[in-house]
Amino acid sequence: MRLKSLKIRLAIWYFVSFFVATSMVFASFYFTTRQTLYNHTDSLLSNHSGKIREIVIRNSSLMHTVADEKIFSQEFGEMPGMVVAISNARGEIIGGSAIVSRSSDIFTRFFTESINGDTPRFENSKIGISLMRFMVTPVYKDSIFLGTLIVGHP
Repeated sequence: MRLKSLKIRLAIWYFVSFFVATSMVFASFYFTTRQTLYNHTDSLLSNHSGKIREIVIRNSSLMHTVADEKIFSQEFGEMPGMVVAISNARGEIIGGSAIVSRSSDIFTRFFTESINGDTPRFENSKIGISLMRFMVTPVYKDSIFLGTLIVGHP
């Protein structure tokens, strides 16, 4: 069997063409699906973050009691895997879900980065072995930095 025969060259060309076309279709499907899932998760995080942010701003003088409120626990009690952390203006975690470790490096990094920005941002990070999508929101009231709100979803 010669490699230069027309049959072999056409078969190889068809195989390569089919492989490239199939790869392009699956790659576009993967990236479209991934972006759709990110958009949906970001929308959920924004909705939950907005509700907590309203509670924090409304009770800014009582930030330590925000995490104890019934509304707070009801909002996130039904969402398995949801991570919530509220820090004060000094970067101390003052409330959040049971998963939050008060000395976690990831929350310290999120707090440090939120001081320099004034808009919410989304980021993928790991907690333990779980990859999660986080929304980090600096909380301001009357141009005064109250703290940082971190909401994560698997």
